[in-house]
Amino acid sequence: MNITINNKRYLFNYKRFISRILIVVMVVSFIVIALSVNGSFFSNAGTVQKYNTYNVREGDTLWSIADEHLSESQDIRVLIHDIKVANNLNGSAIYPNQVLQIPLSATE
Repeated sequence: MNITINNKRYLFNYKRFISRILIVVMVVSFIVIALSVNGSFFSNAGTVQKYNTYNVREGDTLWSIADEHLSESQDIRVLIHDIKVANNLNGSAIYPNQVLQIPLSATE
């Protein structure tokens, strides 16, 4: 299709136009999805996580450690998960003399 602008004729290719629009939409969608995975990019903006350190003693478990550091408003299962994430633990195995980072709740 030819388009005339200011007495000049231009060739307009619909397929090229549609393909470029689709590429732009896909790139923008990818960026939005990448930045909002689990909401972590937007929800934690400007916040700094604070930690207590804890030396693991003989007989300690993640449950007992979390129970010692639990605030009234926290779910112990969430705190155990947060401890595992903060210390890059894949399982529940901890060892005496291991130093763990215990995330503080937002209210502390």
